[in-house]
Amino acid sequence: MKRVSAILLSVIFMISALAACDQFKNMGGNKAEEEKKKMEEMASQVAQKLAEDQKKVEEEKAKMNQQIETEVQKRLAEEKAKAAAAQPQTQPTAQQPVPEKIVERIIIKEKATDNTKEKNAERSKEVAEKLSGYLRIYIDKGLRGGSMTIPFGRNISTSNGTGFKDNCSSASYHIPAGWQVSLYAGSGYSEKRLVLSGSGSVNDLGNVNDKCSSFRWEKQGE
Repeated sequence: MKRVSAILLSVIFMISALAACDQFKNMGGNKAEEEKKKMEEMASQVAQKLAEDQKKVEEEKAKMNQQIETEVQKRLAEEKAKAAAAQPQTQPTAQQPVPEKIVERIIIKEKATDNTKEKNAERSKEVAEKLSGYLRIYIDKGLRGGSMTIPFGRNISTSNGTGFKDNCSSASYHIPAGWQVSLYAGSGYSEKRLVLSGSGSVNDLGNVNDKCSSFRWEKQGE
């Protein structure tokens, strides 16, 4: 407002100066010319001042518009950020169902546990097929008389169905490392037993002499 008032005062001053020039038209001599020249110079200065003020007004107006635009963009960005932060976030809860894949894994693990014994038996059978060994039993002591060879991995729960029945008194053997063969006095792997491992022979079966009713290959430590 102050700048506009100054401009108006300058315009009024210019008009007054022009009116004063008209009053000096009737004056003669050098004095009139000098006054007229002064008034023209003053009018030129006023016009220049008006142009400069107008330029400054335009510059300030452009600057103000730029500041307003910057502030508007800033406010819009802040409002957008607030709106995004106000949106609810989806959080997993304890009541959500267990994923299907996890359930499948649990079921598979339980089945594997149920079949552990069966798989171990199959694994032992596979190992037995790859290894070699034997137990040869004799009717008489000192590895004499009739004999019967039992290959590695073959278990006999009763000797009643064989020609030996339980009449064995000595034995020779070759047993794979980590394994042993047990000779039981009773059928079904029961009563007293004699355990053999490694390679060698036994001329007298001791407490199972003439009482060997069943034979079983076993993993040592089991």
